[in-house]
Amino acid sequence: MTAGRTRTARLPRPVISEPYRCALEAVAPDSEEYHRLLGDLRANRNQPGGFWVARDDPRAADEAVTGSCPVLGVTGAVLLSNGAGRVVDRFRLADRPEVLAVLASCGPAEIIRRVRQAEAYHGVEADDATITYCTGLDGVAARSEDA
Repeated sequence: MTAGRTRTARLPRPVISEPYRCALEAVAPDSEEYHRLLGDLRANRNQPGGFWVARDDPRAADEAVTGSCPVLGVTGAVLLSNGAGRVVDRFRLADRPEVLAVLASCGPAEIIRRVRQAEAYHGVEADDATITYCTGLDGVAARSEDA
């Protein structure tokens, strides 16, 4: 967050599961096509070029996407695990500015409550839902690696 604006960090590579998610939502849940798509998706789990799930394989930590960005003017930060991010991308219950407003007024528990409610309603298995919400960072000097 920078003086009333938000910046969104995006993955530098495509999310392999997205096309599968759309295809799975378009077919009957117990159909042959559904099970074929699900099998294809699972074949990409914890594989090079696929997606990594730490719950299934601790080596997933070695595949983490990392990076950095300038911090000048940053007043706060929000990090959502993929489970908490479902409030925006999977269930479309809020957009990013709405998430910030809810965090400011109600705190992270409200976002997680909404995700859990949507998971239950849609019969979706609960995923980890972790939120880090930092405010009051204005005036915090960035440390230099050279210092």
